[in-house]
Amino acid sequence: METNTNLCIKGSSSFIGEVTDIEEWAKNNQIPNIKRPGQSLNGEDIQKILGIKGKSWNPSLFSNPDIVEQTAKSALNMACMSPSDIDAFILVTCTPFEVMFDRDAMYFMSKLQLNDHIIPIQLNAGCAGFARAFNLASRLKAKNTLILTYHLMSPVSDNKKETYFNNDRHPFHKHLWMTPALFSDGIGAVILSQSDQKSFSFYSRDSMSRATNGEKFDSPLVHYLGGGVKKIDGYKDTDLQCFAMEGEEIKKYYMEGMSFNHQSFLNHNPHYLKNVKKKYIHQASPNLVNAYIENFIKNNNVSRDLVRTQVEELGNIVTPSTIKLLDEDIRSGKLTNGDEICFSVVGAGPERGGFITRVSI
Repeated sequence: METNTNLCIKGSSSFIGEVTDIEEWAKNNQIPNIKRPGQSLNGEDIQKILGIKGKSWNPSLFSNPDIVEQTAKSALNMACMSPSDIDAFILVTCTPFEVMFDRDAMYFMSKLQLNDHIIPIQLNAGCAGFARAFNLASRLKAKNTLILTYHLMSPVSDNKKETYFNNDRHPFHKHLWMTPALFSDGIGAVILSQSDQKSFSFYSRDSMSRATNGEKFDSPLVHYLGGGVKKIDGYKDTDLQCFAMEGEEIKKYYMEGMSFNHQSFLNHNPHYLKNVKKKYIHQASPNLVNAYIENFIKNNNVSRDLVRTQVEELGNIVTPSTIKLLDEDIRSGKLTNGDEICFSVVGAGPERGGFITRVSI
């Protein structure tokens, strides 16, 4: 589904914790090494397998919702807006503080003093959440939309170390440790506003048919099997309450999905790469991101400066990952008023999408 609209980015903000070296992280978490019984994985082991050198990681800091509130307020400040200027609110997370009644959206709308008539929209989305939120915002009649997103892996993992590191009951138990090892903490906020400049967005689940051969994509990519009404025979519900990655399917979908996204941009405008100042892609994992960028640059004859990464240094911070890159570029002056930018993301669901918009700071 493609949408032509008039949204621009009026403000942004991001927050990560102090970056922890992967060697230190490994020492603190003591992940059992199944190839060397009685020993733990060290930082070199993890870096060799996942490609990451460090992580944004702080369980006590990211257990506090105040930093999420502060990040949203920082985006409002950049946009020179007050809460009364916001008439739509979209919250995106798969690690909520509270799980029922869209309580996180209700809580932060109250803390930010958004008007009571604004409908809370909470998306339980992973790595492609920003594309889903932008596409949704493009269909609303709002003048100013606040998108608030966070991924809080360290407090989730800290509460469930046994579930992630010593869980031989889960169907994907051999790879559960990779979830806290790869994913990190991050917060992002963006203000989208109506403008006189055209923007473009698209979204796809790819569960009805894939762009290449008409087959549907069956895997959700990331599984969270416990905690709901559905029960799986032979398993304790508490043993299933964790994020489990389906590695081979993720690799396949990332490469295919990013290619499909690029084709959607080309269908919209064959010369889009000449027009955009930056292209922000989801920071899935170093190996996947670097392989995709190398191929993308080679096939499209573009500068390496067009696309940059942070996943080796920070880990995967899910929906906030592209917002973090955007916010850095705005605050450092690499982006200025009127610059056209592009976002392309894929994630669990499966889902993918992207958009082209302008910075209007």
